[in-house]
Amino acid sequence: MSEKPSKAREELERLLEQARRNPPQLRPEFQPKPPPRADVIPLDPWPVQRRWTAEPTGPSSARPYYPTENERYEEYLRELRLANAAAARASRLRLGPAWVGDETIDEVVRRQNGED
Repeated sequence: MSEKPSKAREELERLLEQARRNPPQLRPEFQPKPPPRADVIPLDPWPVQRRWTAEPTGPSSARPYYPTENERYEEYLRELRLANAAAARASRLRLGPAWVGDETIDEVVRRQNGED
């Protein structure tokens, strides 16, 4: 049993000595690159201070906004409410300050409902 480790040791020593005498050569793609010449100035085409903008990289599925029928109806109702409020204000202005008088809110409601 003691002979096997010594044979393995001798084989290892022989291979190491052979590698020392004739070292393996690196393939060209693994050769270290020479340092750049001193007059070469590296340029960064995208410096840090450049602002990022979200630009589409190609065609997108975005399309212009067109209001739906429901949105057009809601806009119509909004305009109708505004027109109604303007007409009510104009009516109150035509009546003058007399309508404000000493009436309570209940009397105003009864008068407007035509109960009076």
